[in-house]
Amino acid sequence: TTTTTTTLGCIDEFEVNNNMESASSIASNSQTNNLYICDDDVDWYRVQVCSQGTLEVKIFFTSRDGDLDLSIHKPSGFIAGISQTTANVESVVVEGMEASEYFVKVYGFNGAQNGYSMSLTLHDCPTTTTTTTLTSTSSTTSTSSSSSTSSSSST
Repeated sequence: TTTTTTTLGCIDEFEVNNNMESASSIASNSQTNNLYICDDDVDWYRVQVCSQGTLEVKIFFTSRDGDLDLSIHKPSGFIAGISQTTANVESVVVEGMEASEYFVKVYGFNGAQNGYSMSLTLHDCPTTTTTTTLTSTSSTTSTSSSSSTSSSSST
């Protein structure tokens, strides 16, 4: 018999996202609230980044309730940026990124538990703008006829 105990409020809308393979997709330029790290939990998120883009991720929490840390990982798993302070905000900015899917990891320092909010901003990406120009045209049809004259002479 397996018994699973869940602390009230420790499941958020992105669970189960406890490793890179099960990372939840999250939109760039977003603010997400009511997220939780509990019982040695780790939260992973995936975000699509443009070529030469700058990814800025911040998490907000009350450190005295549990110290959380933050890292951004390349698709290979290599850490591109990390923030491990005891402040109420952890912030990582990674510039000049390759166009790819990157991963954000949020975890508790020494097993800390806490609720948090996260903002994710993508800078320096080209925006696609579609412009449609409607013009009114009037068409004039002109007909030209050409005549050819042939002359023949007989002697």
